Amino acid sequence: MQKLKDTGLDRNTIVIFCSDNGASQNGSNGNLRGFKAGLYEGGHRVPAIAWYPKEFNAGTVIGTPVLTMDFLPTFLDFIGKEPESMVIDGLSIKNLLLFDEPLPKRDLFWNFGNKNAVRSDRWKLVTINLDGQETVELFDLSKDISEKNNIAVYYPKIVKQLRKKLKNWQKDVFKGVALISK
Repeated sequence: MQKLKDTGLDRNTIVIFCSDNGASQNGSNGNLRGFKAGLYEGGHRVPAIAWYPKEFNAGTVIGTPVLTMDFLPTFLDFIGKEPESMVIDGLSIKNLLLFDEPLPKRDLFWNFGNKNAVRSDRWKLVTINLDGQETVELFDLSKDISEKNNIAVYYPKIVKQLRKKLKNWQKDVFKGVALISK
């Protein structure tokens, strides 16, 4: 930051400070379940700081989930460029940052080894495959941010919808990928 100030670039530079994961087992994620490399909120819900004194209002808090893959389309949007690739992960959060405009609704997906998750609006589905057995958990994050109450048995239609979304995402993401297990 000091170098940006020393070179006069601080007034026209966006700085993003964030982490890709929650705390490790040695840290604390407060009331959030899970840790780094996990699919529960403690594993991936982290604070971020966006600094651009020319444009961003100091002290503004945004509660909308964004992903690190949103940064590329955002930076391109700030400089008025379109992505050269037809397929790009993420979306621009420029108007969220500047004007607090809501992002379009989207589903968020995670995969780590034998664990998968999808978040759709307030619902989050977590699946874990272990020794041929699949565990399915459903949480209503609007009421249970700590993911303590698996309510999958009470909402079979939601589970079915989210499992379908997850399977479609997996087909798309892993298309053409050879998985090799030892």
